[in-house]
Amino acid sequence: MRFSVIRAGAAAVAASVAFAACAGHGVVPSSAGQLPMSGSALRALAPAAPGLCGIKQVGYVFGGACNVAKLAPSGGKSFLRVYKGIAVAVKFGTNSSTGTEIIFRDAVAPGKDITGKVHGHPFPPFMGKGLKGKAFVYFEGVNTGAAFEFTQSPGITIAKTGRYPGKSCYLGELTTKGWIATPLQGKVVGKKLIFPQFPDPAGLPIPGKSAFFLAAVCY
Repeated sequence: MRFSVIRAGAAAVAASVAFAACAGHGVVPSSAGQLPMSGSALRALAPAAPGLCGIKQVGYVFGGACNVAKLAPSGGKSFLRVYKGIAVAVKFGTNSSTGTEIIFRDAVAPGKDITGKVHGHPFPPFMGKGLKGKAFVYFEGVNTGAAFEFTQSPGITIAKTGRYPGKSCYLGELTTKGWIATPLQGKVVGKKLIFPQFPDPAGLPIPGKSAFFLAAVCY
């Protein structure tokens, strides 16, 4: 599943990007924008076993906060404690899972607190032709269980000390062609950046044992 197949004008599906992201696709562009790995190889980034954030990270290592969200068909919640002045809360929507866990991590600076390499390539910072804004936090998520579908998008609330890089914000996605801007828009309210939750009657498939990478961007 990738954002480029999100139906035009469907805000509900656009909001679902939070956990559609790069599952099932290679997402490690080189500096030239070429891919060093196939989509199926991305599955190797998933930890060998679910359960605890203390397990050894495979592939890219995110140095920020970590949380394991237990997902039920009715949804679930994930919280990332304050890291570098940023705290995150995620409310998962209804879904078709029979119960799985999603490991959720954050970091703020590729090369500093996002380390490690995949096929010899470091994690690429948010940049690309036509992209606006500055990424102030990056996210890694791993679905540790079987494939399922969301029928309601996750809602995301980010709290940040200090100023945001701008008042217009969106989520960026790392794809096989590099970073892209997704249709999911956030609103800054005081010290919080809020990405609202929407229904997705069509269903949003999330492949099993897959990782994805996002960035919160403002301009």
